[in-house]
Amino acid sequence: QSSPGFRGVADWLDVLVSLGNLQRSGIGTHAVYSSSADAEQYLSKQSPDYMGGHAVLYHDRTFPQLLFMEQSLRTGEQPEAARSLVAPVRDTFAGAVDTGGAAGGGDPVAFALGMTGCNKPAFQSLATQFDWSRYKTLGDFGGSAGVLCCCVAAGQPHMDCTTLDLPAVHEAAVQYVQQQRLTDQVKVLDVDFFNSSPFPSYDVITMGMILHDWGLEKKKLLMQKAFDALPPGGAFIAIEVLIDDARQANLWGLMMSLDVDFFNSSPFPSYDVITMGMILH
Repeated sequence: QSSPGFRGVADWLDVLVSLGNLQRSGIGTHAVYSSSADAEQYLSKQSPDYMGGHAVLYHDRTFPQLLFMEQSLRTGEQPEAARSLVAPVRDTFAGAVDTGGAAGGGDPVAFALGMTGCNKPAFQSLATQFDWSRYKTLGDFGGSAGVLCCCVAAGQPHMDCTTLDLPAVHEAAVQYVQQQRLTDQVKVLDVDFFNSSPFPSYDVITMGMILHDWGLEKKKLLMQKAFDALPPGGAFIAIEVLIDDARQANLWGLMMSLDVDFFNSSPFPSYDVITMGMILH
């Protein structure tokens, strides 16, 4: 209590209590704080349901861009000063970023864990709502930390799953699969899905939160390579956050679209239903 920062610390901890991140017994100098049940489940790195990486990702990559939001919205372009603050996503996943430099968000493992937090609920829904009974193998291209494959493997024990991505996130995927205790069902392979090699064949090919990163021609290329690799009766599944037709109900989709506007140099939109219909056509 004698510390000059005591009041600020108490205020901050009580803010976290009010948000449900902490729980408190006692008050004032006798207060004892501990993590809430939700915080233990979703904000502890030791938990298999950890989602805190998403907040770290926003801190490292999105929040710095908001300093230049007005200029970006007025001109439709991200100023050079903004680009210098954050490592490009493609360089991050290619392992081409020196994370000790000025640009933030260049750690591919941190990026993979951040995307885990925001994508896992959709992947869990896929694992339970799609009819997997006719299939035996799954290849998830752009699988990052391997979350989609782990969700499917956990919910569908008969499935043999492979997560495929660039070498920069290989170790993150290995660690995640081990944490989920699914090494017997989930393999980790390195792949550059834009090189000239055809995709390996799987009964089901998925791309979870991948297509929105690319312009129309690269979207079409990725989907064509996926369809070419499917056996007869196979399935291709693209998972994306789509903005509702009225553009007001899906706040998450709107925020994701705005976020991509800051980082994606392609003028092709990705988050509305009309756009996805154009791609599939």
